[in-house]
Amino acid sequence: MILLCLLLCHHLASGLI
Repeated sequence: MILLCLLLCHHLASGLI
């Protein structure tokens, strides 16, 4: 769960930036 959240958060952050 945590790993998936981190991956999703990182992916979203990369997309926003």
